[in-house]
Amino acid sequence: MVNCPYHPTRKVHFHCPECDRFYCPDCVIMGKIDKIVGVRNDNSCSKCNSLSTTFSTGGLLRSFRMKLDSFFTIPLGLPFTRQKDAKKKIASETVGDALLAKVSRIAGEGRLDEAIALVLKENGGRFTEYVMAEKYFELLKLAGRHDDLLAHGGLVLDMAVGRNRKKEAVKLYKDCLAVDPNFFPEPNILLKMVDWMVQQGEVELARETLERFTAFHEDHPMLYEAYLKLVGVLWDKMSKINEAKLVLLHLIQKYPGHELQAQTRLYWQMLKRQ
Repeated sequence: MVNCPYHPTRKVHFHCPECDRFYCPDCVIMGKIDKIVGVRNDNSCSKCNSLSTTFSTGGLLRSFRMKLDSFFTIPLGLPFTRQKDAKKKIASETVGDALLAKVSRIAGEGRLDEAIALVLKENGGRFTEYVMAEKYFELLKLAGRHDDLLAHGGLVLDMAVGRNRKKEAVKLYKDCLAVDPNFFPEPNILLKMVDWMVQQGEVELARETLERFTAFHEDHPMLYEAYLKLVGVLWDKMSKINEAKLVLLHLIQKYPGHELQAQTRLYWQMLKRQ
């Protein structure tokens, strides 16, 4: 058992979540009488008057272990293999930070090709960490190595989308389009990014992306959904009612048996009244 820090001869029995202090029964106010609400049937902290909770010594030890675990980088009590994995991750992150710092220093001195070569060498031509893949992309952009940038663009864009990095993904896509207006990543990636573009105020980019998608991916299973997204952008975000009507009319005429026809016709009726 653990003794009370304030009454050494008594065992700890209560914990105050507000003060984060441990008490024995002598430290709490048992059934304190409150002049306003009357008798309280709880065990109130004598310091802050908050409700204290009871717990076992095992609970205290677990609480103590949790505090230690949150303090140390390598959590206590982990199996040995997990500790080794955690240590490897920390070591890897440390090495990655050092490499980024070195690459940034070399690039800052104007030695872009050297920085690019160093990143490729250290990663073996294969990128698993997004931060390093993004750094490589930025170096290629600064060096004007457009062919390499476009070849790498699909990979780093896929990594950004997979990690839900919305702002970075849209920026990467725009950077690739600036180099090649015909740049076209995976269709699923594009559809996911359209919503992010709208959220970031890139409405025209969202429209252009959807129009390109519908033009070049007529057999894609999400083609119909892409058309409906285009209707939403034209109608709700750009107030281009007539253009939205044309898209809806196209869907009604070309895909009469589609499962989303009812929703499409509802939109059509709503737009006809505007």
